[in-house]
Amino acid sequence: PVAINIAVTDRQGRAATDLTLEDFVVFEDGQPQEVRSAEQVGVPYSILVLVDRSARDDKSNWPKFVLKSVDLFLKNLRGPDRLAVAGFDDRVAVLVDWRPSRNGSPQKIMLRKSSQPTRFFEAIDWAVDEMAYVAGSGQQAQPAVKGRRGVIVFTDGRDRAMYPDYQRIGGQDVPNPAYQVPASVDARFEKTRRLLEGGNVPFYFVALDTDRQLSEKSASGKLEGWVRFLREVRGRIEQLAAASGGDAAFPKEMEDLLPLYERIQRDLGTGYQISYKSQRPPDGQLRRVEVQVRKSDLQVYQSTNSYYPR
Repeated sequence: PVAINIAVTDRQGRAATDLTLEDFVVFEDGQPQEVRSAEQVGVPYSILVLVDRSARDDKSNWPKFVLKSVDLFLKNLRGPDRLAVAGFDDRVAVLVDWRPSRNGSPQKIMLRKSSQPTRFFEAIDWAVDEMAYVAGSGQQAQPAVKGRRGVIVFTDGRDRAMYPDYQRIGGQDVPNPAYQVPASVDARFEKTRRLLEGGNVPFYFVALDTDRQLSEKSASGKLEGWVRFLREVRGRIEQLAAASGGDAAFPKEMEDLLPLYERIQRDLGTGYQISYKSQRPPDGQLRRVEVQVRKSDLQVYQSTNSYYPR
């Protein structure tokens, strides 16, 4: 029998995990074959971890929480899964280049604070380009990667151009209470959102320091302009996640991330092993194999599209 591992997703990039043998059709050199079995299996995937290096005050728990969150995620990766890690402020720096998640070396990520302003949308655009490059073929430095791809972003989502201006009210400088997102930022956001819609790569955001995590009793929580700003930032994170077919989490505790990490594993690392018996005797010639699903709105990712019969 010939066995092929595949992953199946809908148009939003979500894994299709409820398919049965009757849902699959296999073609060998264009000729339909009889599918013998279709079993759900774990499949390798490639994940880019993108970390915001925004500056924080000395009392902030940001660096420690992010590092623990990244570490928790890396511990859930399996040996065949591939990863890369990058940090960003006003530019993106690759911290760990693409490699198998278990290559005999400890997974250590150094995250230095940055004093540079954050270009959030540019960083997301870079990640879209990077994942397209990973899927490309031919470059010797980065061979083509089969299987599903995804990006997980640890960020507050605050692009430098989104910040509110300040006004003098009651003897204090406070964020503009009537804050609105500048039109130029909305146009920039739309560009990134459209890129994610057409990228076929789910983005999963671990969003910190948004209005969801803000205490109403805190000094910042009493500033109407700041709360409006955080609400707008959070809404755009949610829209970007939805456009890509991914998800967004707004954790207050480390345990809040477990459902998101489980979804990533399910979306990217769950597939099927399709088995069929070729109708032709072995002849030593290369044969092309294509797996399709009867539901036309689903996308199939094959571990291989050819084999030599023996």
